[in-house]
Amino acid sequence: MSELFKFHPDFHLSTIVRDVYIETGVGLGKSFRNALRSGFRTLYGIEIDEECYKDYSETILKHVPQDVKVNLYKGSSPDILDSIIDGNYPTTFWLDAHYTGSFDSYYDKKYGECPLLKELEVIVKKDWLRKPLILIDDSVCFTGSFWKRQSASQFHPEEWPTLEQILEILDPHEYTMILNMDILYFF
Repeated sequence: MSELFKFHPDFHLSTIVRDVYIETGVGLGKSFRNALRSGFRTLYGIEIDEECYKDYSETILKHVPQDVKVNLYKGSSPDILDSIIDGNYPTTFWLDAHYTGSFDSYYDKKYGECPLLKELEVIVKKDWLRKPLILIDDSVCFTGSFWKRQSASQFHPEEWPTLEQILEILDPHEYTMILNMDILYFF
C-alpha cells in the first residue's frame, strides 16, 4: 500500500487537507492516522474486516484531539458512504477498500473484491458545493500490468475496475487526473 500524503509535486497540503476526510478500507489505520495528524477536523473511516476495525478503533480513538471529530464504521463502504457524505463541506476521499488476498474477511460479499466503482457512484451522485478531491490507492490494480503478475492469480480480475471504467464515472464531472506513486489523484 502507498502512504497517504506522499504527494505529487504540484500538490500542496492545503489542497489536500479540507474540512472532511473520508477513508474506505482503513485496514490497520496507518493512512487514517496520517490524516489525523495532517489537520483534518472531521474524519470518517470505514472498514469491513472485524479485527481491523477493532484494532484501529482502539488505537486511533486514543489519539484524537478534543477539537477533532472522528467517526469509525464497520461494514460495506458503498452502503455507509451514502449516509456520511455531506456535500456542503470540502471533502478529501482516500479510497482503499479492496480485497488484499490475505484474509477472507476483507472480501465484500455484496460488492466483490473491489467496491471502487460503487463508491465512486455514491460520491458523484451527491450535490457538492465544491467538487471533492478523490485519491485512489493501489492504482496498479486498475491497469493491465498488475494482472500479469504471479501474485495476482489469487484475485478475480472481473471484480476489479479498469482505469477506463473509473474515468467513465468521473469524466462527466470534469475531474483532472494525476497518477503518482501508485495513487490516482482526481481533482
